[in-house]
Amino acid sequence: MARYNAKAAEEKWQNIWRERRCFDVETDPQRPKYYVLEMFPYPSGKLHVGHVRNYTMGDVVARYKRAQGFNVLHPMGWDAFGLPAENAAIAGKVHPKEWTLSNIDTMRAQLKRMGLAYDWRREIATCHPDYYRHEQKMFLDFLKAGLAYRKESWVNWDPVENTVLANEQVIDGRGWRSGAAVEKRLLSQWFLKITEFAEELVKKLSPKIGDDFVVQLLLADQSDEAGIYDQRERVAALKEKLQQMDSPEVKLLLPLADQLVKKSVWILGGDGWAYDIGYGGLDHVLASGRIGLSARRLWHGSEGAQGADTLRRRGQNRIVAA
Repeated sequence: MARYNAKAAEEKWQNIWRERRCFDVETDPQRPKYYVLEMFPYPSGKLHVGHVRNYTMGDVVARYKRAQGFNVLHPMGWDAFGLPAENAAIAGKVHPKEWTLSNIDTMRAQLKRMGLAYDWRREIATCHPDYYRHEQKMFLDFLKAGLAYRKESWVNWDPVENTVLANEQVIDGRGWRSGAAVEKRLLSQWFLKITEFAEELVKKLSPKIGDDFVVQLLLADQSDEAGIYDQRERVAALKEKLQQMDSPEVKLLLPLADQLVKKSVWILGGDGWAYDIGYGGLDHVLASGRIGLSARRLWHGSEGAQGADTLRRRGQNRIVAA
């Protein structure tokens, strides 16, 4: 058998994909949509192995979902608007636009040589006015709605780059790029009131306990009875909540409510996952009707008896299920 010629094979198939426009995506209401977006790279000059790893993983997902029949949107763009480009241009004695666009050309050619399944017609760069005008409009909308405001706050200041650094960009008291000793400065800055939406966000992200979610309640009993305490009030509250839910599956949970004197509580929901919510989590469920974000996924319902056995091996002696 002839040795595999990677260069020849890649060029052959990439040309075929390009000629057949294999990765161009159009609106198709007959197929389910799927959106794959890796982080946009900063056009620093050339790709490194970290880029190859990151974009290969996204490409695998995009191709897999396309093979499953999904209409996959898999675009590429460039995180190209910011101070690093200006500092690099100053060091190289070139205009920031020239430096940035030249790097984009180089990195685009490298990504194309990798044969990644991008729809290049949808390429964007955040330094282009036709992109950042939308961000400017969003900011003005935030300002008008009272969600953008100014105040003074302490920041990490890099005296070489003349910019603010995130905590993660300060390593042993020095800037991660310049190596300069970082200073603490009190500066007037713009902020967005994202905390205004904290409660709504938690509710949206937390799996819902309700007619469309609850399938069964799993409770585990451990042989060590020490530390078990009275849960009668919680049992009564849970019964009342379950009785208000008009669902045959939920009604099956009522007999199990009396067993909440056990140590650990699992809820298996319509998403197929068993969650360890703990007793503190049970309070949250009763108050909000949702599983808290601190709940831990244990096993998926598709594992069936194997998942139950997994719990037993972790030290639980008995599982009671609806």
